[in-house]
Amino acid sequence: MSEFTIHIGVHKTGTSAIQNFLCRNRELLATSGYYYQPTSDDRWPNHHVLAASFMKGSAPDLGEGLLKQIILEAKDLRILMSSEMLCEPDMDIQRFLSALRGHTVKLITYIRHPCDILISAFNEVVRHYARGWSLPINEEPFAFDPSQYEYLSQWLDHADIEISICPYDPRQWTNGSLIEDFMFMINVPLGGYELNVGKVNPSLSFWAIERLRELNALKPTESQHAELVAQLQQVDVLDVDYPLTDVTVATCLRRMADVLPFYRRHFRLGFNETYLLSSRPSKTESLEM
Repeated sequence: MSEFTIHIGVHKTGTSAIQNFLCRNRELLATSGYYYQPTSDDRWPNHHVLAASFMKGSAPDLGEGLLKQIILEAKDLRILMSSEMLCEPDMDIQRFLSALRGHTVKLITYIRHPCDILISAFNEVVRHYARGWSLPINEEPFAFDPSQYEYLSQWLDHADIEISICPYDPRQWTNGSLIEDFMFMINVPLGGYELNVGKVNPSLSFWAIERLRELNALKPTESQHAELVAQLQQVDVLDVDYPLTDVTVATCLRRMADVLPFYRRHFRLGFNETYLLSSRPSKTESLEM
């Protein structure tokens, strides 16, 4: 029997930074008792390929084979995995858990303020050419479920799985560091680890994203889209106004309040939920710099 600790996201909660850190330090992690080996090439220091193999409609037995290979290679080490794709709505969680039957499974996820994650996810979705997203940020349907429940509900339905929900809130992180906080969650001391992972998956300003969204509405070619992204990365403008309207802020906070009862029993010890419902400025107010 193996012990799995699985970081499932959610999206836009520092997952890329955590994955880059784990991959960069995987040899040292082994000395701490953890096996971390991505199931994709060096461009993706995570387990996206494994997650994709368990999506609904994927080839049968592919994911099961990958899991068996990981277990074999890990030997007596605890297995550490990370992919935010594991909380995608199309993930076949029942099949995934069936493949892990007989093993110990612990899940870790972070949740973010609903307004903050909507802004960050909107940035990501507009930059993703295949989505072709052209709706304004304040228009429903939103680019991302601000409550994040859409991505976690399937996991929360399995009462027999240990799930630790952690705050995506620097004030509650160990020493104010997401990486140190994650290491605390897996009970690994930090001595000798390279903590600096640099800038990972940087966002564009909202001004720049609006230019890209306007182009998306014209249905550009992939090369045209990529060219504008490259230009905007070089010529950016500092945001002045908050992008969400009062109505959108209220909607985000209401949706989070509605799902908090489902989250609470999974909150890690000491979790202070007040940050999840804290107010945000209206679109017409200036951001504090």
